[in-house]
Amino acid sequence: MPECVFYIRGSIADFTRIDNLYTALRREADKLLKEWEINAEIKYSEKGETKPTS
Repeated sequence: MPECVFYIRGSIADFTRIDNLYTALRREADKLLKEWEINAEIKYSEKGETKPTS
């Protein structure tokens, strides 16, 4: 059976939308693929503001 691989890369403006993407991918994988797996790697970092000292 042929194998299909998708790579999706990019910045996401609304971090909560990742759940929507995952749900949609899972739903379509159930319809179209056998023995599928999703490997997700999410890199996220946040820095606080540095306040000037007086």
